Amino acid sequence: MNVLAPQDARPQPGQAHQALAHWLAHRVRTFDQRALGALNPRTSRGQIRKTQAYCEAVRHAETDTDRPAFGLTASLFALYHAALPWRDGVRLYGSGDLGQALRRVGTGAFQGPKDPGCQRLFERLVAPGPLHRKEVLLQHAVMRLRTQDRFPPSWAQLAADLSGWAARGEPVQDAWAASFWTPTHRTRTNGDT
Repeated sequence: MNVLAPQDARPQPGQAHQALAHWLAHRVRTFDQRALGALNPRTSRGQIRKTQAYCEAVRHAETDTDRPAFGLTASLFALYHAALPWRDGVRLYGSGDLGQALRRVGTGAFQGPKDPGCQRLFERLVAPGPLHRKEVLLQHAVMRLRTQDRFPPSWAQLAADLSGWAARGEPVQDAWAASFWTPTHRTRTNGDT
């Protein structure tokens, strides 16, 4: 039996996910506050509105089942970039998955799993449940990243992960957990010099 590591089993960003990330980044680069405001769930009491910007974002999805994930990713992007959009590449496109991003939340020695609030939020995020029940938690996670001036997750990877949220075996949740709980530094072994 070939057991896949969480990173290998989860969906990888394809052309559609990359196209969404480029479309979103272009909204910031061109100062398209109308679209970003229309996508931002904070301007509509936490609800994702089916606006023109939403329709433009979800048209990148290859299947109808992926459309909610693309819409949610777009709304989270707009939330992160609200009022103070960053134009540097790592903030426009993000880096890593949501587990890695949340590992950066907190201060000093109390980051990621060592930050009690972040740990509770993360555990609720990866607990079993449908994606639509995770929207508010995802918004809280993005706001924590924003308010603490931390890099967001890769928006293309987030779109791929949210598209694969309901996959059998929960590979997305497993990959996020591995990223969140695993230290990023390498431990020395007897062979290291």
